[in-house]
Amino acid sequence: MTPNISDAEKIKISVGALQELNVDRYLKLMKSQLFQDKLEQTPEGFWKPRNIWPLDLAQGISAPFLSIIAPGRTLGSGSFGSVSLCTFKGMGQKCVMKSFKRLLVPELVYEMAALKTCCDCEFIVKLLFAGFDTLERYCFILEYVGGGALWDHGCNGTPISLGAAKFICFQFVQAIYFLHKMKITHGNGSYFPQKFDIKPDNIGLTSKGHIRVFDFGKSRDITEARRLPGGTLIYNSPEIIQELKHQRSSDWWAFACTMAEVIQGETVFDDASGERSIIYNKIMNDAPVIKIQDNDLQEFFSHLLQTHPSARLKQVLQY
Repeated sequence: MTPNISDAEKIKISVGALQELNVDRYLKLMKSQLFQDKLEQTPEGFWKPRNIWPLDLAQGISAPFLSIIAPGRTLGSGSFGSVSLCTFKGMGQKCVMKSFKRLLVPELVYEMAALKTCCDCEFIVKLLFAGFDTLERYCFILEYVGGGALWDHGCNGTPISLGAAKFICFQFVQAIYFLHKMKITHGNGSYFPQKFDIKPDNIGLTSKGHIRVFDFGKSRDITEARRLPGGTLIYNSPEIIQELKHQRSSDWWAFACTMAEVIQGETVFDDASGERSIIYNKIMNDAPVIKIQDNDLQEFFSHLLQTHPSARLKQVLQY
């Protein structure tokens, strides 16, 4: 009589020794007869379950994938989890692993939804894998952005050239347009280990200088106007501060604050004392401090940093 072997055991037999698994073997395994009735491939290239899996089956699939990833140094950590630099074994290709200590934190759900929805945009970081790691924590494997964040170039070092700034602005605007077309706002708010909002820390550059927007833990569906969560004060728009219902306007405000800061090397709304009430009053009542030696960019950011959303530039991409 043939013994009843569980699906999880069949996976273990097919995979063999995990230390001998490589990317090519893993991809062939996912396309094999073993998974044909359990997985279907989406147009974006992801595999998704056809129905609900038992936990041992889910772990059986996650374990082989994670075995081909060599962990590296920790990039950051907090109360919700950690972010580490990793490498695909046998390929030398770097990636980033973001591990969550708790599975159903709202930020995880929002980020997953945004990354899946925006996988077709070349200027938004790519999600390569989502599942349980070997320590039973839920994790994302994300595209590695090797050129550093905008903060590293404009705010924490030598200011970038105006030509490079205009190139980055153009790609940045396209990323925000894509998000808004998909009825998503990037959002503002604090989470680990960075803060999830549009600011220089959360805009990465590839080795060739192209941008990648990441950290979507405070993204929200903006099919209808709603109150959006606030975060890093110096990038918060007046409507965020006043808790007014809105849709896209706060993303454009944060974009202008971010790019002006990167170009001129200082924030447009800040105070040396760091006193929140002073910064709040500046955002609500003062003109932004823009010291850029380019009339077009100065005018562009000024149009986006009008206190009332209705007075701001509407056709940003066409400007």
